[in-house]
Amino acid sequence: PPTLSPPSFSLPLSLPSCPDSSQNSALLSHILDILSLCVARHTYLIRNYIIDKNALSRVLVLMTSSHAHLALAALRFCRKIVGLKDEFYNRYIVRDNLLAPIIKAFIANGRRYNLLNSAIIELFEYLRVENVKSLVSYVVENFWSTLEHIEYVDTFKALRLKHEQEMDRRDNKDSAPAV
Repeated sequence: PPTLSPPSFSLPLSLPSCPDSSQNSALLSHILDILSLCVARHTYLIRNYIIDKNALSRVLVLMTSSHAHLALAALRFCRKIVGLKDEFYNRYIVRDNLLAPIIKAFIANGRRYNLLNSAIIELFEYLRVENVKSLVSYVVENFWSTLEHIEYVDTFKALRLKHEQEMDRRDNKDSAPAV
């Protein structure tokens, strides 16, 4: 039977051995849009597939693509997954260090104010506003040394503050006397 996803999941874990043609990038972008729709509409059915096939890791390789629309499609796919606030996905993201390619792309983008920059900042702002605790902790504990120097937005400092508040809350809860 025909399958929809093999082109994206046959991608190697590094992009240089994958042809980065405009035709391939358009195909992969459309596949990612369809997979994003599946994540939104068939939450539980596709979750095991994505985790078992290590799909998000393979998709995030595309963050280094020379085609901006393809990097954005990969980011949209990740954002759709993060937006579910599903702890199975969150543990998968933390376990496999899956926000690292996004941080790398953000740093490589530099101070250029473009769609990729804004979309990445929005992802981290979402984590802060929605207080996705496991991912906030993961980002601050693993990437703070990289992100602390970014001062043209307050997102990362606010993310660290959110993490510190959560740690203080936990400490106070643990040290509170039992009644």
